Amino acid sequence: MANWQVKASEEYVKVDNKDLKILELLQTNTRIPLKEIATKLRISKVAVHNRIKNLETKKIIQGYSCFINFKKLGLNTYHIAIKTSMSLEEKENYVENLRNKDFINQILKINGGKWDFLIRIISNEDNINDKIDLLLKKDIQYFEVIQVHTAVFLKKESGQIGHMNSGKEFTSNEDIELIYELSINSRQKITELSRKLNLAPITIKKKIKDLQKRNIILTLPTKFNPLLYGNEGYLFLITTKDRKIGSQIANILATVNSTGVFINIQNPSIIGYHIISSLEDLKKLEKVILPYISSIISYELIKIEEQTKYLFFPESIKKELINANKKI
Repeated sequence: MANWQVKASEEYVKVDNKDLKILELLQTNTRIPLKEIATKLRISKVAVHNRIKNLETKKIIQGYSCFINFKKLGLNTYHIAIKTSMSLEEKENYVENLRNKDFINQILKINGGKWDFLIRIISNEDNINDKIDLLLKKDIQYFEVIQVHTAVFLKKESGQIGHMNSGKEFTSNEDIELIYELSINSRQKITELSRKLNLAPITIKKKIKDLQKRNIILTLPTKFNPLLYGNEGYLFLITTKDRKIGSQIANILATVNSTGVFINIQNPSIIGYHIISSLEDLKKLEKVILPYISSIISYELIKIEEQTKYLFFPESIKKELINANKKI
C-alpha cells in the first residue's frame, strides 16, 4: 500500500466516534501501541485491533508512512499547477500517464478554479526542468511552477508548530533505506525492520529517534481517505502583502484541521493551505484569518476532486540520494 489515494465513493462508509478517535491517534503517531489506544478509548486491545483491521478493509486506512523534511536531504519541493483544454477522457489518460512517472510525489485533480491539476515533485535544482518538460503536452493551456520555501505544520503529538525549511545535512545510506521502509509502512515492527536492513533492533530504534530529533522525519502519519465518510478536501490560496504577514497566517492555519501549509519562495506572499475538512469547518477557517483581512490581497477556495497519487518517498528519490552519497 505504497500509494495513497483520496477519492469519494457513491456511498459513505459509516464510522463511529471510536473509529474517528482511533484515526486521530494514528494520525498523530502511527507507531502508537494498541494498548495505549485501548486505554484512551476504554476498550480492549482486541477491539482496537479489530477496528483498525475494519478501517483498513474499508479502505479508510490505506497505510502508514512518514512525513519527510526533504530540505534536510538537499531536495526541493515544487508544485506544478496545470490548466488544460482536455476532454474528461483525455484528462483520465493524462493522469494515468502521470501516475506511472516515478518522480511525481503527488497528483491532485482540482474541481473548478484556474487549474485542473496540482502536481508535486521532489527534486534537486539541477534536473527539475527536465522533469517538468515530461509533464507538458500540446493540450496544456498554461502552467505555473511554485517552489516551496517552507512548509508549516502542526506536530499533533506535542501541539507545537513545525517548520520544514532547514538546510541540507548528511544522511547515511542506512538512514535513507530506513526512511524509505518507514515511508512504505511506518507501523512495521522493529524486528521486521531489523531483518530487512540487517541492523540490530536497538540500532533501528536509535536511528528512528535520531532522525526525528534531527527533524528529518517530521511526523509518522496514517494514510486515510476521509472522503469516504463525508469530509471534503480543499486548497485555500491566500495572497498577502508581505512574507512576514504570510508567515503569521501560516502558523495560525497550521493549528486548524490541516494537512500542511506551504509558503511560495518565488512569490512569498502566497500561502497554499491543503485541508481535509467540511464546509462548516471552512467557515471557521475564514474567521481565523479575519483579523488579517486588511493585509490580504485576495484568497481563493478550490475543491479537490481527487488525490490520485501520493508517494511519501518515491523510490527514484531514494536511489538518487544513495547514488549521490557514493560520489562523496
